[in-house]
Amino acid sequence: MQNWSAKLEILLIIGNYMNTINSFSKRIVQLKMKNDVGYFCYFCNRIKTILIMRKISVFFFLLAFILPVISQVKYSPAWFGPNANPVPEFTDALIPAKTTISLMGDYYFGFGDETKNGYFKIEIPLLPERVSVKIWTSVFEHYQVTDELRALRGMESPSGKATGDFYLQTRISLLKEKKMPLQLF
Repeated sequence: MQNWSAKLEILLIIGNYMNTINSFSKRIVQLKMKNDVGYFCYFCNRIKTILIMRKISVFFFLLAFILPVISQVKYSPAWFGPNANPVPEFTDALIPAKTTISLMGDYYFGFGDETKNGYFKIEIPLLPERVSVKIWTSVFEHYQVTDELRALRGMESPSGKATGDFYLQTRISLLKEKKMPLQLF
């Protein structure tokens, strides 16, 4: 009998959570009086189904409010400017034996956008010619866009200054190519 009372308490708590305690409590008392396990298991499965349906409805309710916001954000390089989606420079895949530091400048003009920026890059070999860490960033950026492009992108101001993101890259050389003499035949 103690097992039935524990299940009864759990079902009463769940019923209270679902705001349908009156109908559930009457059914539980009937099932307890009958002492019928089959009906009791059926009733438990119905409560589980109701709880799952409630979680699904909450998910779709939240989704209905989030989707309109997500659909307003445009994820395309045309909307962010020239420094939005940086691509690491492609080198000859050699890892240096010594630390290298680079300072570079970049000037982009076209399609109503004029951007000037400076870059800083440092590569530190942890194991010379095998493992290195590369760090790079756009240290300064000045941009000027036309009023038409500003309105299209939803920008507050047609010109401004910014700093770029900070990127960290680990480079590992697993295999080295061996130089072999050229053999014609």
